[in-house]
Amino acid sequence: DRFAGSITKNIIAYARRFEGYFDTLMFGVISQVGPILFGLIVLAFLSPILSITLAVMTGIVVLLVRPLIRRRSSLVKNREDKHAEMSGHVSDVIGNIATVKAFGSEARELAVHEMHTKEYAKRAYASWHYHNMRIDMLISPFYVGVNVLALAIIMSTGIDASTKANLFLAFNY
Repeated sequence: DRFAGSITKNIIAYARRFEGYFDTLMFGVISQVGPILFGLIVLAFLSPILSITLAVMTGIVVLLVRPLIRRRSSLVKNREDKHAEMSGHVSDVIGNIATVKAFGSEARELAVHEMHTKEYAKRAYASWHYHNMRIDMLISPFYVGVNVLALAIIMSTGIDASTKANLFLAFNY
């Protein structure tokens, strides 16, 4: 029950997602691990409690976000499946336009395309809305909370004002 165009679209989408995954892994995750470890080590020398706080709060956020990311992944899969159906239908109609015209099925194909487009738009909105309203709304208060907690820890230490300012800037970075 697959259109020829949807199979082609799925192959291209898989390659694009594979490339996106490794780009994210290499440029988004691995490139951040070194600076994070360096920052934790520097913070540990200046204020061990600050370093521990950062590590614990980061762990809490990761644990809270993981189930939401799994749910979003299923929404993204649904969106991509609907996109494959929509693009496969378009590809097949264009490839068989002579047959569509011969049977006078332009209106029917247009209605089917409109149905696929509306379904894709509904699924795309659901995945985007879920990310913005669930994941980002969960992370934002923790970001502010970590900064407030860091400021409270820094202000409670008995160090000079310039070191406190440097610590706060380093912690926010």
